[in-house]
Amino acid sequence: MIPLTKPQGEELAKMQADTARGMAFGSGSGPPWATCRECIAWGVGRKFKRDRWGELLPRRCTTYSRMAGRSGPGVPHHKAACKYFEARPKAPVGMTSKKDET
Repeated sequence: MIPLTKPQGEELAKMQADTARGMAFGSGSGPPWATCRECIAWGVGRKFKRDRWGELLPRRCTTYSRMAGRSGPGVPHHKAACKYFEARPKAPVGMTSKKDET
């Protein structure tokens, strides 16, 4: 019997394709409504940086760093959350315009 908690076949292939380097676990294995930027482990520490269009730049996942014993590459904010997701009290907005910042 195949365990129902482990992704199989096409679902596993999709999870592997959607997972960014530096994520603690497979993309989409967490709550279906959550993204990495809403997780407490995404981009801890400094102020969130944005590109010139107002989109958040990738940040490191501290859960990945703790598990791997080293810092990983930055994870894009829009990636679906992994199973280690913990809600951030005040998640940053994904996109802003110059009007929003004034």
